[in-house]
Amino acid sequence: MRPVCLALIATLLAAAVAPSAALAQAPPASATPPSQQLLDLARQIRADAERLKDSLTPEDRAEMLRQADEMEQEVRAGSYAPADAVQRAPLTFGEQLLAQHNGRTEWLTPTGACAGYNQESYTTYRDPRGDAAHHARCVRAYELWSAYVNVLLSGKGEGATEPALRAYDAAARDAYERSFRRK
Repeated sequence: MRPVCLALIATLLAAAVAPSAALAQAPPASATPPSQQLLDLARQIRADAERLKDSLTPEDRAEMLRQADEMEQEVRAGSYAPADAVQRAPLTFGEQLLAQHNGRTEWLTPTGACAGYNQESYTTYRDPRGDAAHHARCVRAYELWSAYVNVLLSGKGEGATEPALRAYDAAARDAYERSFRRK
């Protein structure tokens, strides 16, 4: 086969594999279903075979047409029907936090609600205003963040990390809301 023909066939085959690689991630709701993508690719292969018929050997052209037929048969056989029906799983709590807080799960620090506190200093830092309730809320939030990080690093999985993250989020929300509702 000619190098140009081989390159064309390799490119088209790579595009044919792309729908299966795309299944690892859920497609957006407006995305073309994989079955339609494969039919479009088969149509493109046929058009390329016709357009390049003068520069292709009869065997190469026949191979391209055979591949297009094979793709269409796979779609008709329903091989891509499950892929067309893939639905996006609901967001986990961590993904929801990331979406709400610009890609951060530890979102309390940049708000300034507990200025001076962080994971490293919450045990020794003292609020210069002397507000014991505010100090307790900020310490509690960072204690729970530290607990979440420990569970995360332990490798116990999402079943253990999600409750720890929820606990941190609840404490952080409390500290944030009460910090900015002061008189």
